[in-house]
Amino acid sequence: EERGPFVDLEEFLTRMQQRGESLNKRTIENLIKAGACDCLRGTRKQNLHVYLQVMDGLSVTKESMEGQYSIFDYAPEEVKETLKTPLPDIGEFPQEVKLSFEKEVLGIYVSGHPLEEYLSFLKKNAKSSASEFFLDEESGGAGLKDRQETTIGGIITGKTVKYTKKNQAMAFLTVEDMTGSVEVIVFPKTYEENTWKLNEDEKVLIRGRVSAEEEKDAKLIAEKILLFSEVPSKVWLQFNSLASYEEKREELDRILQENPGKDEVYLFLKDTRKVRKYAGAGVQSGEELTAQLIRLLGEENVR
Repeated sequence: EERGPFVDLEEFLTRMQQRGESLNKRTIENLIKAGACDCLRGTRKQNLHVYLQVMDGLSVTKESMEGQYSIFDYAPEEVKETLKTPLPDIGEFPQEVKLSFEKEVLGIYVSGHPLEEYLSFLKKNAKSSASEFFLDEESGGAGLKDRQETTIGGIITGKTVKYTKKNQAMAFLTVEDMTGSVEVIVFPKTYEENTWKLNEDEKVLIRGRVSAEEEKDAKLIAEKILLFSEVPSKVWLQFNSLASYEEKREELDRILQENPGKDEVYLFLKDTRKVRKYAGAGVQSGEELTAQLIRLLGEENVR
């Protein structure tokens, strides 16, 4: 406390060494990955890049200066700065990588959740959340009924492959969303069709039927599995009337044809409150297409 808070990784390790604390390289790596060093100078990526170099340098200093004072004890602050290991100009890890490190070393996410950016996607495509599969102690059952059809979305956090008596592979998955985890059973036929998708950390939508027993959390029997990236988006365009659509049709067709893809386009006519599917090919939705459509139709008419 007398010397104030730690400023950077090198100072932290130096002061720990002076106190006789022994921190091995794996411990330091895990502290950085977990975010425990976020209060120090540099990003997680920078500190992971230099921590071995810093620790090796401190080991040499300790061996050569045993019983002596180091230059750090007397040097002015500006001199100390020049002697420190420089941080490389490599920025920071993407949020998804930071979260995977947190889960790796702590078993939980700390600074966020990998599904946060997919909340609107899940709201649109997932019918149930993991919490609905949990046992309700008052009722003795889960929130979902046995054999009820539903769809969940989340991250595969666990996978166990087993073989039937006919030597066919099947899988038991743990799929996690923002509310908890669900056990998903993938029988041989479905497993064979989707083996390449069923890896840990993959984001998936799974449609299936609930398997619910009394006094137990419910499970999901998978029938259809899609990666998030396989799910087509829908582009909604609003027009006051069919006539107003026809006025913009030529320019609209040009924009949509310049952005080919698999996402569907729907037209909503305000005067009749009717929805029509765009007759042309699918599009690749994204920021660029959205910006072009907003310029043509106005922000309030593009979703």
